[in-house]
Amino acid sequence: MGLTRKKDRTKAKLCKEKVTSLVFVEAEREAYLKAQKKRKITTKKQKYIMMEEQKREAKKEKRKEYRRRETERAEIAQRVLDASMQKEEEVKTKIGNSLVTIREL
Repeated sequence: MGLTRKKDRTKAKLCKEKVTSLVFVEAEREAYLKAQKKRKITTKKQKYIMMEEQKREAKKEKRKEYRRRETERAEIAQRVLDASMQKEEEVKTKIGNSLVTIREL
């Protein structure tokens, strides 16, 4: 076999050393398999969590876009309302021979 990582018990860090064959004691083998199984589940869970996070982000973006569109619509409606109010506020008065339009502010 090639280089594998083995935990150095004295310094508690990983070091590379050449291992010719991988031999497990039965208890260690069970622990190893359990650890691999947990790791796989963790990977699956991580993927699921990432998918859920992306869904939440998409919903959040959709809500933001909806709010932005609503505020734009409200601003346009307000401008139209203000323009119509200004037309109502215009008062036509006759001064002399001419008709004068006065806007009341």
